[in-house]
Amino acid sequence: MSYKDVESSVSYFLAYITTTIAVSTGANANLIVPFASTTYNNGTDFSTSTYKYMAPTNGLYHFNASMVIANDSSSTSDDTMQWGIATSNTTVSSALLNDNWENISVSTTNTWPTSLTMVLQLNANETVWVVYGNNNTTQRFIGGSSGCTFSGHLICPFK
Repeated sequence: MSYKDVESSVSYFLAYITTTIAVSTGANANLIVPFASTTYNNGTDFSTSTYKYMAPTNGLYHFNASMVIANDSSSTSDDTMQWGIATSNTTVSSALLNDNWENISVSTTNTWPTSLTMVLQLNANETVWVVYGNNNTTQRFIGGSSGCTFSGHLICPFK
């Protein structure tokens, strides 16, 4: 087996928010972060239209989400925002959303870089995405390949 054979069978991606965008949610809403561009997407398992990664096979996967968040320029007060990595596996998803939310305080004058890394056991066709929620205010997700990113790869397939 050559390196090219191994490379073509491995699923991995790096997605990012194309431009800085203002986002607003109602209290406790969980919305999908719109990662609309990819630097690479081997296996085309990440969708830039649904912003979700679909596991191509049963296995162990590694995911990382890095967010650079700023309060909206029109805001006059600091705010708290929550975000996390979610999956269609309801057993894992409820644990993620209850135990692995990243809570950050977003000030009116600074940007806040933050990241989460997770290793998940997934079945084929289960999906993974990044969610966010806040307290009825508007934040900005900083775009570009050095701003908000979401990446993942298959560590080890299972039979």
